[in-house]
Amino acid sequence: MLTRMRTSHRRFVGVLANPILFASLMAAASHAAPPCGSWELVPTPDVGNSVTRLTGVCALSPDEAWAVGIWRNDPVGYGPLAVRWNGATWSLVDLPDTSHLGTFPQTTGVDAAANGDVWIVGYLNTPYPTNNLPLVLRWRGNSWSYVDTVTLRPQTVYPFGARGGFLYEVDAVTADDIWAVGLAAGYGDASATSVPLAAHWDGSDWTDVEVPLVANRHHELTDVVAIASDDVWAIGDYRNVAGPFLGVTYHWDGQSWSHVDSPVEHMGSSGLDDIAASGPNDVWALGGGDGAVVLMHWNGSQWSLRQPPPNSGGSIAAVGPDDVWVSGWYGYWHWDGSTWTEVPAEVPGASYVIRSGGMEVVDQCDLWCVGFWTLPDGITSFTLAERLRGSGAMRLSSSRWVAGGMADMEVAGASPGGRVAFIYSLRGRGSTYLPQLDVMIDLSSPVLAGVRTADQAGRALLQKPIPSGARGRRAWLQAAEFQRTSNVIEQLIE
Repeated sequence: MLTRMRTSHRRFVGVLANPILFASLMAAASHAAPPCGSWELVPTPDVGNSVTRLTGVCALSPDEAWAVGIWRNDPVGYGPLAVRWNGATWSLVDLPDTSHLGTFPQTTGVDAAANGDVWIVGYLNTPYPTNNLPLVLRWRGNSWSYVDTVTLRPQTVYPFGARGGFLYEVDAVTADDIWAVGLAAGYGDASATSVPLAAHWDGSDWTDVEVPLVANRHHELTDVVAIASDDVWAIGDYRNVAGPFLGVTYHWDGQSWSHVDSPVEHMGSSGLDDIAASGPNDVWALGGGDGAVVLMHWNGSQWSLRQPPPNSGGSIAAVGPDDVWVSGWYGYWHWDGSTWTEVPAEVPGASYVIRSGGMEVVDQCDLWCVGFWTLPDGITSFTLAERLRGSGAMRLSSSRWVAGGMADMEVAGASPGGRVAFIYSLRGRGSTYLPQLDVMIDLSSPVLAGVRTADQAGRALLQKPIPSGARGRRAWLQAAEFQRTSNVIEQLIE
């Protein structure tokens, strides 16, 4: 029976779409992004009297985020955990009943699709022959709309028995293009005891998709980052009989998974735990090798080792090529393209702080990181959520949109003298990368309304005419400047 529990991680995902051509914008400045502000400890609820830990995090907006994890009571009892951020506090979320599927459910990973669906993955215990099955939950609107296990492909030899497995992480390209990864029992043909598991959601069903084997004993996928439908990375480790654990990277090109060689496979022993991407040519993987932290970078053609900051490891986030965060023992480290800068973060009362639950990028200077902290025994643990907030978040406001009239779109908190792009969409929220500004905006099929220069107080105003035939439609508004975005506003055109 497969019984290994693995902490899973979260990271920022950039969904590349067709960018707007900002012909009127000045060329993007090449200066590196600053470390923003400070990381603040945000109170989170605890459940178990012995262990409560957060293992995954995602955010839909500055005012909505989700985290999942595990809890355990002493002397007996353990279970799943989900919490939700409403813009002011984290609170517990009642998980759905899964007793008809199995026992002792665990929740390990979480992500949100652009339409607002929140997907949680994990596993639960089941009777022989599967012993464990991957668990998938979906929150839609205000309730759980999907509660089920993933049926894996059967063994490839007689008796062609059912196979069990675990899911650790999930990442959404779109609402009907989602990947979840973990490990599964072997195919019964002695090729390997455990095999890599990659499950795909196509809008109606979860499918167990074949991933090539690279060893004859053990395989495990710990994290996944989906940049586009034909550009997905998964990481983890493998081991041959009597051999060491070695880190591994796989890539999905839209048709099949393939093994991609990387430096961690040529170490004495290694493993990869967390992966982040700001685009197809800027992918980062974090793990360990030969007793030290390992950091790798994909530049679009090959993986290479990068020097990690000291006393670091756990979680990583890529806001941009020159804007990367890595968690550490005493706080966080920021990469600006040339130098690592430490940003301390204190957790009062903690003997050990484990920032291993992953990071989520909300905006350039707005990130979440989750994990846990412990007492001196190193076992008794409590949930941890920390948030990076820039000293001056960019905020967008708007007057009413009335067909045939003029609407004011105003930004506060922009960079003094900076060029601000005012953007809108008639198709709703989404994820679109704007290379001219090196930023990901939260709109689908965006349209440029205009560009203004912020005054010395960081304010910019755009007056936009509203077509007379637009009455009854909805518009989503956002502002952006170099490596920064504002909040999104939804407007009904009157």
